Amino acid sequence: MRRWVLVFSLLLGCASASCAAVPLCDYASPRTDLADLSLSFAYDYHDDPYGIRAEDVSTGRLDVLYARLFDSTDFGYSIDVSHHMTVALPAQPDYLISAEGNLKRYVRPEEGADLPIFGFAGATGRSAAEFETIGISMNLGVGYGRFADVTPLAKAELVSGYLVDEYLESLALNDPTKLRGIKEHLDESELVTLAQIVDSAEEYASTAELLREINDEVLGQTDKLAYKDIDALQLHEIEQIITDETFTRYCGGEVRLGLEYELLDPYRGPNNLLATAGFEYALATTPESQFLMQGGLSVGYDVFQAYRVEFSTRYSQVVGDRISFDAGYDYDRERFADREGNQGEPTWRHEIFLQLSLVPATDAWVTLEARFCRQPFFVQWCADIHLAIGVDLL
Repeated sequence: MRRWVLVFSLLLGCASASCAAVPLCDYASPRTDLADLSLSFAYDYHDDPYGIRAEDVSTGRLDVLYARLFDSTDFGYSIDVSHHMTVALPAQPDYLISAEGNLKRYVRPEEGADLPIFGFAGATGRSAAEFETIGISMNLGVGYGRFADVTPLAKAELVSGYLVDEYLESLALNDPTKLRGIKEHLDESELVTLAQIVDSAEEYASTAELLREINDEVLGQTDKLAYKDIDALQLHEIEQIITDETFTRYCGGEVRLGLEYELLDPYRGPNNLLATAGFEYALATTPESQFLMQGGLSVGYDVFQAYRVEFSTRYSQVVGDRISFDAGYDYDRERFADREGNQGEPTWRHEIFLQLSLVPATDAWVTLEARFCRQPFFVQWCADIHLAIGVDLL
């Protein structure tokens, strides 16, 4: 298990160390509006034919994640919802549900630099199998930082890369009249112009008008064309790239300090007033990668008797059209008094997940998923590994 933790840490370390070379995070969009929803479900059932109940299997897992991030010059908000449920009959289901929403109002200086200082207010709701009831709390405070949507520039770089690949493929035909694409990547000014057009896509009456603007203002003006104008097939591929709403990349971060008041304690204990601190960080080193990290700390007046710690990180990487890799780590720990005021043992959870998808050929695919977890009373790390291989033969 320790080997897996070491490998995972090295991967995240490499992702963070590679951030200085690519200028994606230098792009400044006037507005950030991102949304992501993912759902995964797995169930395994086996009825032992010899009637041995100890050999029966009925296990399942359901994960739902939703995130929404909006950021403008003066105003912003964020919504995060997660649901994790594990079923292993005949035991009781184990689940963890959390929902958090925050509103932000930026303080704008009269003149000079636009410092990203903001005040925030929000609410949090939590429910878990070990809770006696739903936990609800309100929070407010101040923070510093801002997120930036760099998706337009990432899509511009993908378009540039696609057209260079088209040129390299056409070279193999050994026919100068059949050259297509561009001989080299678009330069920085051309990429920024293309990104700004993509960023203002809503202002165009149709996708055809948007493509015409891209062709007239960028692709038709560059001196990197291999032979002649971009053809209709290439424009269609470019359209697929720039209209893909599932593709998002963003950078930036923020830190927060504030107060949290429990309206409803999940252990039916006293309603605590907590001091809170938190951070979020996002980095897109290339159009093919995204790194996310967030953490939070809530403590009462007795730091070691009333506290909550949360930390999570995500990393995704796409390599061409053949390989995609996703990894993540979650940790949370908390300790609060029960309804009688007694301090129980802290509850905590570690969870690591890895997913690797391969497409070795047009009609074949391989998916490997691994999940490891550790909680109180576990004598060792839990491990769930799923391997799926598929091939279309006809």
